[in-house]
Amino acid sequence: MRDGYCEPMGTEHVRVIHQRGAEGWSSESPEVSWYGGAGTFDDARALAEQGVRLALAWQAEERGEPVPADVTVEHYVPEPTQRTF
Repeated sequence: MRDGYCEPMGTEHVRVIHQRGAEGWSSESPEVSWYGGAGTFDDARALAEQGVRLALAWQAEERGEPVPADVTVEHYVPEPTQRTF
């Protein structure tokens, strides 16, 4: 059980947090040891989809477990913070 609901065996839910910076987008996941970056959000999102799946496969192989067949990548872009002085 995760976050109050049951999920089928083998399903991996991975969050990716995207941040816009001065030179493009950075992305990282709290669930998977992975981070990346790209010039556009669309490129960062595509890179995250590939990178998360590769990281999960590598981690599963390291543990001697099967690679997850069903992976859901959830993309988040936090609201920019407003600074007041």
